[in-house]
Amino acid sequence: MRIIVSRPPGKRRGQILAAAERAFDEYGYARTTMDMVAESAGVAKGSIYNYFKNKADLFGQVLSEALSELEASSLAIAGSSMGASEKIGALIEDIFRFIDQAESIGRVIIEAWALSSRQSSDDAAIAPQRKLYARWRELIAGILAQGVADGEFPEHLEPRIGSAVFLAMCDGMIIQVILNVGLEVSPELMSGMKRGFIAALRNIPPEQAGKSAS
Repeated sequence: MRIIVSRPPGKRRGQILAAAERAFDEYGYARTTMDMVAESAGVAKGSIYNYFKNKADLFGQVLSEALSELEASSLAIAGSSMGASEKIGALIEDIFRFIDQAESIGRVIIEAWALSSRQSSDDAAIAPQRKLYARWRELIAGILAQGVADGEFPEHLEPRIGSAVFLAMCDGMIIQVILNVGLEVSPELMSGMKRGFIAALRNIPPEQAGKSAS
């Protein structure tokens, strides 16, 4: 079932964002036009430019506002009293719960990945996602550093490398879920990912951990 990320009702900007999300999901970035968005939102095309500079800005804001919900919950997990392993497990559950419930945003994320390979890093369409990934890398690295300090993970683990691997693992699974290749978000999938990643962190050899054992 497709679920559009909820936004405050009765707000014209919210109407436009919801309509744009549907259009980008159905037609992709290149084929979506501001006329399509205006018609779907039930507003005049000129009204869109009262809130967004152009299509790239609109796309970036759709992505930014949707992912801000996920970022807020990730920050709450990172700031909780849980141990590092529990936080990593909670983040995995949170990410996949979000993708499962907001399927259209998952496809918009893939569209943003495709755009990032062709456009400059400061392009309005992809800048929000680049900035979010940078913040996520820092957040996850902080959790892994906590795990090293608390003795949950080995001293030779380099948190920044572990953070990059975590995001790469999640991205790979997200692609499979969104492309509907027979992989469904389930408690078994999330449990397996949590156990596998945490076990890998705890048993990673020094030569693969990013720095030499002391």
